[in-house]
Amino acid sequence: MSSTYSAGCEEPITPAMVKEYYYCPRALHLRYALGLPEPPTGSLEEGAAVYEALRRREEGALTFLGKRSIRPREKLLALRLSAPRLCLTGVLDALLVMPDGEHVPVEVKASDLRHVPVHHYYQLVAYALLVEENYGTTVKRGLVYYTLSHKLLEAEITTAAKHHLEKHAIPEILRALRETPPPHPIAAKCTSCGYHRHCRGV
Repeated sequence: MSSTYSAGCEEPITPAMVKEYYYCPRALHLRYALGLPEPPTGSLEEGAAVYEALRRREEGALTFLGKRSIRPREKLLALRLSAPRLCLTGVLDALLVMPDGEHVPVEVKASDLRHVPVHHYYQLVAYALLVEENYGTTVKRGLVYYTLSHKLLEAEITTAAKHHLEKHAIPEILRALRETPPPHPIAAKCTSCGYHRHCRGV
């Protein structure tokens, strides 16, 4: 694996930044380029506590989330990954290595969702690319566990999604860190955003 960052990559981006971009590019700019902290909601602290409880429960367990149908050969938790070629770095909640050698990335969310929204999906795709770069494998699916609804959802990681993220979204994210993107076109989405009061003044 190359240790040389791709052109235009001054600092690597994270899957969390990918998630933010797909939710709202301007929020990404406000948070990471201008350094404006999102008003505290308790969700970060709650998410950290939920993951820590999950980590303690999963260490040494033969299954994942107690599901007999998911018995990985190896389970790697809080896995730090880096892919300089793609300008990506991050810490994956869990990587399941199945008995047949398949690598399945897992994201844990302190949420009650019952489907995988697009911004969570592409965060998972970013982790899939990181796993592929570091393990020389092809990731075909990932899992998202929503702790409040107790839903473990599987998402197909398509070649098209990986190509879109690598060739389109990552360059756009790097641009959004340098230049202010326009406001989100769906105004209703802005009312629940922690950056709403900052957004129009940029």
